[in-house]
Amino acid sequence: MKKYICIFAAIIGINFSFSQFVLKGTIENYPNKNLLIYKKGATDRIYIETVSTDNSGTFSYKIPYEFHGLLSIMFAKEKVYHDFFSDNKDITFSGFLQGENFKQTSIKSEINQAYSSIEQNEMMNYKLLYLTELNKLYTEKEGFKSTIDTEINRLKSLQQPIDVEKFPLISYVMDIKNLTEQQASTEEEISENLSQIRNHLLNDGVELEQSGLIKSLILPYINLSLSGATDKNDQLTKIKSSVETLLKDADIETTRGQNILLAINDFFESYEELKPITNAYITELSKAKCSITPELKDKMTYKNNLQVGKPFPVISFSKNASNKKYKKLTDIKSDYKLVIVWASWCPHCQKEKAEVQNFYAQFKNDKKGEIISFGLESSLEDYQEFNKDITWTYDSDIKYWSTPHAEMLGVTSTPTFFILDKNNNLLAIKNNIQEVKDYFK
Repeated sequence: MKKYICIFAAIIGINFSFSQFVLKGTIENYPNKNLLIYKKGATDRIYIETVSTDNSGTFSYKIPYEFHGLLSIMFAKEKVYHDFFSDNKDITFSGFLQGENFKQTSIKSEINQAYSSIEQNEMMNYKLLYLTELNKLYTEKEGFKSTIDTEINRLKSLQQPIDVEKFPLISYVMDIKNLTEQQASTEEEISENLSQIRNHLLNDGVELEQSGLIKSLILPYINLSLSGATDKNDQLTKIKSSVETLLKDADIETTRGQNILLAINDFFESYEELKPITNAYITELSKAKCSITPELKDKMTYKNNLQVGKPFPVISFSKNASNKKYKKLTDIKSDYKLVIVWASWCPHCQKEKAEVQNFYAQFKNDKKGEIISFGLESSLEDYQEFNKDITWTYDSDIKYWSTPHAEMLGVTSTPTFFILDKNNNLLAIKNNIQEVKDYFK
């Protein structure tokens, strides 16, 4: 595993040469709208750029570096993702958005054409399996059997032989997908699945980071580790034991071990009982002399910055901020600040909004306080609509979860409320406006 103590750029499949390629697409029913472009990182999507389609729904973006792995586009308003394999060659595609799915109608990219053919073959295999079983119910004398035979032969003729070995990343992604979709019920099956998942996490090469599949393996690993648990305490014990064993074997002083730690931490952040498990390892690493991946280093910085009594991170406003006279959060002077991170698409935020507005007048008059809200938005139109009746300072850089407003503050759920004093020191973190009201009683 020491081989993974290498330059992080190599691990995620990037070298900073001048090699470039173009991602170009036409979405028939998506004119003059925004798309967010991402690449798959070791544990999460990494934001690249926001682009706009033209009147015909066409966009073109030049990826400014060499990249082998998975790219994603996200339809800004609908929050729908579509992935592409990248072998550092141009990708040109067309299709249309249908509900919560993108229907691809054509693609010029050998690796993506191969993957599309594999998916089509899989769908036809399901149909063939069904028709073959159905065929057993009829005799040769029955006319419907002949109809079924004709359809079976037609589907077989449509299947395209694919040389999967020519595209190792596709082969790898398919193998992981099949593993994580396996149903295990017996102790033997559970043990075998756990063994295979551990083997991938501990021994696979850079394709694991390139495909962004660490989290896809971590979740079934944790779920399978719960097998046989009798109550909540037993579940916590089993989770702690399985995670500690995995992190010990992965070695958190290696890049792979740190990627696994970060993936587990992202799952545990929403559970108070589980957070201390990974926090202990992150604290341990902060004292170590080994190299730390940029993502984990950022996580360490955010955790250290977001401590009650310490100065709140300095946040700069974007060009979309409602009050142009402020350049950064510290420019706003008040006895207290209530910093809110929320979003127009968040149901809880929509419900809280009216209560926050009612609270604002009292907060401003009685406590000489100010509210500043940051939106995790992907659509400028939705952002403006949500804030049209808000009178405090609000902002969003329209980068969705990739905004520094979320990353710098370690936000994993919306809404999140941060209470600051007049010196911009953090006083408390709350989950809803009622908790904020209770704090000021």
